[in-house]
Amino acid sequence: MDTFAEQLVYKYPSSKDNAKKFLIYAVAIVLALVIIVLTIPTWFGGFGLVLGGGVAWLGYFLGTRQYVEYEYIITNGEIDIDKIVAKSKRTRLITVKVSTFTAYGEFTEDIKDDDSLTLVLASENTGVDDWYADFETETYGKTRLIFTPNQKFRECITPYLKNGLRLKKVDKE
Repeated sequence: MDTFAEQLVYKYPSSKDNAKKFLIYAVAIVLALVIIVLTIPTWFGGFGLVLGGGVAWLGYFLGTRQYVEYEYIITNGEIDIDKIVAKSKRTRLITVKVSTFTAYGEFTEDIKDDDSLTLVLASENTGVDDWYADFETETYGKTRLIFTPNQKFRECITPYLKNGLRLKKVDKE
């Protein structure tokens, strides 16, 4: 049985992300204007215009880097999660076989925090309908993935889970 599903999840910016983006834009605009105003009356005013434009472009470039999406792909029991920054740069976060999950379920406040786990966070950042999976990898060791799969994606995960995990309830402290 071949299984394939993909899902694109937009990471909603937190207030900290929005503040960072605003600060980047504000500093870039102010710095570009200062460079232009200070260099126009001098003999290298043309260079100041180019430098000011470059600073403004750099601010725009860094500001758009705050736009993040995650792409989940499941193919025959193997999940790939990519991070897409500014709709242009793609980075593979993790690849894991569902059969290696040691715990899987809906992520709630009752889930125990474990400092020995490496956390891979690839969710919408809303805290609603997040799921978790614990597993071990060679690269990260014990790992917890927190992600926001839709119903179709979860249905593609279920057949590959070990029998003990299929209906396992969330561990509570």
